[in-house]
Amino acid sequence: MKYKACLHLHIKGDPIDNISYSFSDVIQKAVAEDFKIIAVTAHDKIMYSEEMQTLATQNGILLIPGIEKTIEGKHVVILNCHQSADQIESFTQLQSYKQAHAESFILAVHPFFYMPNCLKDKLEQHIQLFDGIELNYFYNKYLNPNLRALKIAKKYNKPVIGTSDVHLIEYFSNTFTSITVQNLTILEVIDALKKNQLDITTNSFSILELIKILSKIVIAQFSNRK
Repeated sequence: MKYKACLHLHIKGDPIDNISYSFSDVIQKAVAEDFKIIAVTAHDKIMYSEEMQTLATQNGILLIPGIEKTIEGKHVVILNCHQSADQIESFTQLQSYKQAHAESFILAVHPFFYMPNCLKDKLEQHIQLFDGIELNYFYNKYLNPNLRALKIAKKYNKPVIGTSDVHLIEYFSNTFTSITVQNLTILEVIDALKKNQLDITTNSFSILELIKILSKIVIAQFSNRK
């Protein structure tokens, strides 16, 4: 069976980003758009609880624990993360974590975008640590930082994972990954990702749309947190 997955997602309560929508809102959105797999990947915090798990299960959705960890100033997403993932501060520690937790999936997110927290040259320097490379939704036909990431994924035979890096819920399904598994379990999903048993659905934006998205995110960051 093939299942739609949202694997890079921020929700209200994220320590860094000011997000307006709740986990419950995400579940409603996932159900409406027939997503069966989601991973909340808050910055430097594992946002995963029994209450969240129960709500997801009640709605037929597989919830994968995740985190977007800042490592030596660079962002890395860890899916099916162990609690110890929030203590990783260096790539040496990430290597030790990977050796101890084969059940996790380490994703290089938006590696060549324009923020200082993007991996850039660190991606190839530590390529053996990454199980996959992200194709991020925020791009245009003429302005596409994903292209270099795709070349590196091909060079090192790494799966490419499509995500909408969700900060604005209306773009939840702009770019996503469909994963082929027999049984909808976390371990089978992680194994399928590593084996590249997936397809990507993605749509580029116009320049005006990119400006609109960026404006919304910036305005949200300067809004009062509630």
